Amino acid sequence: MADVADISELQGPEAAERSDSALQANIREKGSNAYYYAHGNRDGVEKIEWDGKEEPRLLRTEAKTEEDKKAREAITTYGWYDDGAKVKIYVDREGIEDLPEDAVTIANDARSATLTIEENGIEYVLLLTPLRAAITEAKIRRKPGKVWITLKKVTRTPTPTRTLNLPLTRSRSRSR
Repeated sequence: MADVADISELQGPEAAERSDSALQANIREKGSNAYYYAHGNRDGVEKIEWDGKEEPRLLRTEAKTEEDKKAREAITTYGWYDDGAKVKIYVDREGIEDLPEDAVTIANDARSATLTIEENGIEYVLLLTPLRAAITEAKIRRKPGKVWITLKKVTRTPTPTRTLNLPLTRSRSRSR
């Protein structure tokens, strides 16, 4: 059986020079597609070494922006119905008609919509994501005690859906 010195002589002088770990060799060979890429040193990424103690330690502090300081609360109670070409969602909210126009906003993309109501320094947020059907636009209307959201679908669905959002996990349907 050959010893380690004999093997390094058989592989040539460059193998003896390269005393890389398997981790470094894998990163060098495969670049950012390497299995161990996250463990290697990368430019622009601060590497924090473990100090050997079990106790947690503060790594850094950052100043909060005004946006981060705002209190946020989720809107969890709402109603909705699907009429084929549009989905209408309503949120009961006392005093909504007394708020300024810019206090109630809607933002959307193809598969999500976000209603934000700013009231008394608190942001109330209804996040609808991911939506079951793609949408082209979202509009809001305020009525006494309610906010109505209308989501216009890209394609009309022939039958109303039973759920507004896509399921987070795919389940197999059973035939009865």
